Amino acid sequence: MSGTTSCRLPIALGAVVLLAASAAASERALDHANPPRTLTVEHAEILIADRDGSPARGFLTIWNGTDTPAYLAAVRSETFASTTIMRTPFNSDDDVAELVSGPLLIPAHAELQMRRGGIHLALADPASPIEQSESERMMLIFDDGREVEVSAHLVPTSDLLTNHRHGEGDRAAN
Repeated sequence: MSGTTSCRLPIALGAVVLLAASAAASERALDHANPPRTLTVEHAEILIADRDGSPARGFLTIWNGTDTPAYLAAVRSETFASTTIMRTPFNSDDDVAELVSGPLLIPAHAELQMRRGGIHLALADPASPIEQSESERMMLIFDDGREVEVSAHLVPTSDLLTNHRHGEGDRAAN
């Protein structure tokens, strides 16, 4: 390898890493006919209260357009001291959620959609009362060391959660 080629390689790799990080953090409408070949957070929402008085819960929709699986290892929040990935067993009451052990698989060319009665985030021990701001920052940590910061929209009731259908338009949940 020549001297000029070896000098260009770190610069080119840095540009690729920056491009991938910005694409992953973008929360924009995805073109499902031509999805990006990156890890992209389509939706991030925090249900701060619901009629049943349950604690705050987080819901993410993550598209993995890469050729390799991704593994979500943890989620951090400055607002909540405890952020846990939970799973409600099939045909169970939504209150019977159990801790997800180990990183959560997002297969290549597939989507992880967190929802009530399924995989979701349990958010507990707020550092202070949750302000009625529009959003809260969350950090997604993957098992390969990649970290993606997203802005999660605060939603006051489950009626206002996004009902995401891959390839169709999003709408408010019913």
